[in-house]
Amino acid sequence: MKNSTKVQVHVGSLQDMATRFTNAWNQASKGVEVNETNVTFLDIQTMLDTLSPRRLDLLKYVRQNGANTKTDTTEYFDINKTTVNFANLKPTEKL
Repeated sequence: MKNSTKVQVHVGSLQDMATRFTNAWNQASKGVEVNETNVTFLDIQTMLDTLSPRRLDLLKYVRQNGANTKTDTTEYFDINKTTVNFANLKPTEKL
């Protein structure tokens, strides 16, 4: 499976997630290449809490300019590269 170049963001139910997973599983089991990445939030508030204005700015920048190098992105957003481990970025969790 190749890396997906597009992330689809959804607001939906666990059933919606299960349906997408099942469809992809069935396609893959038939030998069809599945190249998709989906992120589903259970409600709009969680999505808005997760995708802060700063994160949305980052997504817009990457969408328009690509993310060819960490240097381009970190310089544009004035991120201190010594404090960001891009390899281990994980979603934030609500406390």
